[in-house]
Amino acid sequence: MKYFSTNRQSAHVSFRQAVLNGQPPDKGLYFPEKILMLPADFWKNFPDQSKERIAFEIIKPYVSDVGPEPEIPPPSAPVFKLAIFNSSNFGISFFRTGSTIKSSSERAINS
Repeated sequence: MKYFSTNRQSAHVSFRQAVLNGQPPDKGLYFPEKILMLPADFWKNFPDQSKERIAFEIIKPYVSDVGPEPEIPPPSAPVFKLAIFNSSNFGISFFRTGSTIKSSSERAINS
């Protein structure tokens, strides 16, 4: 998925580049090239899914260029945060509040 600037004066970029840039050079906002319809099986399985799984399935097509699919924590876990890594191994991870995660550069990220 590519993202364009709402001012339409900047090049289209990937999700990764949009996050790293923060804002397009033309001072617009990044917006996805298209808004996708959720598949019928999403709605069929909706009542049985955790909030985390629903959120992940909705955002997945928009962030597909950031690396392998993360493991979704079980719904019985108390609280989770979403971490976006900005390092040589850019990626997204879910983790429990109070835990410590590390990027490939071994820089600890505390919640």
